[in-house]
Amino acid sequence: MLIQLTLAEAFNEETCAWALKQYDIGYVIDAYLRINSEKLRQLVSFEDVCNDWTYVTNIVNSPLYDKIIKYCDWPMAKIMAGASGAAAGFENVTAVLNSEVAMTAVLNSEVALAGISKVTNSSTLFNWLKKVNETTAYITAIANTMQKSTLFTNSYNGGHDSVSGANNYFSSGNVIGLCCCGYYSSSSDKVNMALNNTTVFTGKTGYSRPSTGSTNTNAIAIRGCTFTETNDAYLGISVYTLK
Repeated sequence: MLIQLTLAEAFNEETCAWALKQYDIGYVIDAYLRINSEKLRQLVSFEDVCNDWTYVTNIVNSPLYDKIIKYCDWPMAKIMAGASGAAAGFENVTAVLNSEVAMTAVLNSEVALAGISKVTNSSTLFNWLKKVNETTAYITAIANTMQKSTLFTNSYNGGHDSVSGANNYFSSGNVIGLCCCGYYSSSSDKVNMALNNTTVFTGKTGYSRPSTGSTNTNAIAIRGCTFTETNDAYLGISVYTLK
């Protein structure tokens, strides 16, 4: 079993990927993250882990969290849902994305958003960000969560006539960005955004020369996002960095 592996083997990413598909997720987390093994073994299921805020916080705060998300969609869904207090019934991120109730709960949880901000590059992350930016209510929920968060700090506010000037603020760090996509002189000037070079949206606009992203927020960005423009767009951003 995984719990009998040496630390060197347990910390190997390929071993972890294989183990996630073979063993109960509780044992994988036990060995890989070394979380209070005695109590964890007494938990009936991973839903129990997600419903215990101590475990959710430990998992999200682990430097190895990103590796688990990289190799297995299921724990990301459970951690997201558990951090938002809505763990039951969601076996993968697609199920969460397709549930307005689950998504709203996730986006209202700063713990869940803290975990998401630590993921670097995965199809799961892309699908989540695309879904968020297609839904005004989800954008608003994240904006509200960030502005009252105690886990994130507002590290930057600014407007960019050259929208690519905002790229540096999303090149590193565990960040969530509130964006106000707008124009310099005409509503035909629009903002486009990609995540790790894959298009998330094109053609967003609506506000004249925004100086911040926390007012009239109409898009959400995370680490790895880059911006381009159609004609002469303008982009306001407010960056929130995980403490």
